[in-house]
This record gives sequence, structure tokens and C-alpha cells, in this order.
Amino acid sequence: MKDIKLKNVQEACLDGIIKSFKEYNEWSEEKLWNAPESLLMVNIAKKIFKSKGKKYVTIEDNVKYILKMAERRNKGRLPEKMRPKGRFDIVLWSYDKYEEGLPVGIIEVKHNVKGFSRIKKDIDRLVSVLEQDSKIEFGITTFYIVCDNKSKHKEIVEQKIDKIFKQVKEYISTSNITITSDNKKIIKESEDNKSTSFAVLFTLEKNK
Repeated sequence: MKDIKLKNVQEACLDGIIKSFKEYNEWSEEKLWNAPESLLMVNIAKKIFKSKGKKYVTIEDNVKYILKMAERRNKGRLPEKMRPKGRFDIVLWSYDKYEEGLPVGIIEVKHNVKGFSRIKKDIDRLVSVLEQDSKIEFGITTFYIVCDNKSKHKEIVEQKIDKIFKQVKEYISTSNITITSDNKKIIKESEDNKSTSFAVLFTLEKNK
């Protein structure tokens, strides 16, 4: 079986966030932002693992260990922006390209994003990882965003997403990284029609 395709990983991230919204509401009749971020991580990991294609998934894996397993060839210490003493939210491993199993993708998950500042540290980490000479091929920052305005909910949220994407693109413009924002899904419009939520992801890849 071939490795899971990137588009299937992206789809799974969005579906995992949507599942979290529905699941937490069923459990507690509360909004997802009252739940721990780990709920999103677990549901995204489950969705990735159930997607078509060969893969292994780990959660909250040690940064230094993952870079070592990814055969990092750079000399010296890991960059501070990578937060080397921390853990990656989700790591995707390939067992097709590399029979011994190597990490190829990093996914960082965020709760209830309202602006660029909320994901800035994750962007710093992903860019730092992709700038290393290693087997890691892509990074994803995935999150949900909510708008509580009284009218034109969908348009307002989409404008906010576009603004964040432009800010991220400008922020990383000096790096050798390509960012795309082709993936978002409306989660639901609340029954009282006072808010609209989107599951969103940005994908970062090394320039070919």
C-alpha cells in the first residue's frame, strides 16, 4: 500500500476538528473552546489513521527525538524557534518511502484562533523544522475560527481567514518555504444564527 496522500491528511485535519465540535457538544452541550486542545489532537490523529494509505501517527512526540529520527544532517543545536525542549502535536510517519519508518510531516493544532498572533509560534516552529536538512517534507497548522457577528457570518469569517493567511505568507516570505491555504470547511451555523465557524489549515512545504 502506498503512503497516505497529503490531500487526505489535510482532509482528515478538518474532519477531526468538525468531529470534535460535534462530540463535545454531545457530551456537554458546550462550545468546543471550553474543551482541552488535546481533544482536537486525538480526533485529528484518528481521522488521519483511518484515511486511505499507509501511515503511522504519533501524538505529542519529543522534538529532538523526531528530528533525530528524520535524519537531520545540520550541525549544531536546534533553533530556539523550534522549541526543541517541547513536543510536536502530531507526527506523520512514512513506511512506504522509508521501510524503517521515518517522520515526514508535522501537524500543529490550535484552539479558537482569532488572529495571526495565536498561530505565530506554530508557524515559527514549522518553518524552523522545514529549514533543516531532514526527511520532513511538510508542516500543517490547523485550527478553527469563529465569528459572532450578527450578519454575513460566512463572509466575515472567510475575510478573517484570508487576512491571517496573508499575514503568515508575508511573515515567512524570506524563507524557502511555500504556504498554501486551499483547505477549509464550514463547521456549522449555530441554531440561533449568531455565529459561523470554520475548520482551517495552512500547509507549509519546502520549495522544490
